[in-house]
Amino acid sequence: MSQAIGSQKNIIIYDDAVQRVRTKYYNELVSLYHSLQNDMFTIHYQPKIRISDNELIGVEALLRIQDDTFKDISVHQLTTIAEEVGFINEITKWVIKKVLTQMKLWKDEGIEINVSINLSPQDFNESISEYTLNYLKLYDIEPSSLEFELTEKSTIEDESKVLRELTRLKSLGVKLSLDDYGTGHNSLLYLTNSSFYFDYIKIDKAFIKAITEEKTKLLISGIIDTAHVQGIEVIAEGVETLEQLNVMAEINCDHVQGYYFSKAVAPEELINLITVGEYSK
Repeated sequence: MSQAIGSQKNIIIYDDAVQRVRTKYYNELVSLYHSLQNDMFTIHYQPKIRISDNELIGVEALLRIQDDTFKDISVHQLTTIAEEVGFINEITKWVIKKVLTQMKLWKDEGIEINVSINLSPQDFNESISEYTLNYLKLYDIEPSSLEFELTEKSTIEDESKVLRELTRLKSLGVKLSLDDYGTGHNSLLYLTNSSFYFDYIKIDKAFIKAITEEKTKLLISGIIDTAHVQGIEVIAEGVETLEQLNVMAEINCDHVQGYYFSKAVAPEELINLITVGEYSK
């Protein structure tokens, strides 16, 4: 009835799921499993900067592929396939473990850095909060230094389950962020309009590209004002120019992230950036 990838019982891809993926990707899926087992993925970190004083407030953990098997496939394409076949949860757990291990190493060196991790709605099919809590305790990491990002583009089938799990994470002290704000489905708009609130919203980079246009500027300004009334801080993604940065400062955006300050970099390069302050403009 099923065809398993690897030998672990909890990593199984069923035929009906595989059939939804184009044939050309099947071998890549096999390689995906082995890459995960052989640590062929890595994590890079992109700084998030407070506009008011150019100080680092944290970094976003971004998955990078070191396996040449996937040289023609973007991370987004790969994670989309993983979601289709029910493998995304294994990737997310690998990222959480990897990030918290890195945070422990930084902590041992006297370096405290807040880190955000992207979640898929499928991650809530298992208790992601319990898995996270175990590693927070193991490495003695302050929960408030960890942030989870859930994209507004996500389609959520069981809103109540997601809300319960997000509430559980927040009760632990973990920060929560709504990514790609302004581009999403009504299911996540429902979440933001409920009694539950995120700590941050991230304005999608598509809006930032057009931020110098008056209509876009007024729209984003209104979003920022509404967020601030609710006690939510706003992060602008994809800031690449001084002009974009100046507009975001003018309309009272709190933080920015993008190539204007830094691309996503390896852990050791991040520490060099922090040490010499090269991310500051």
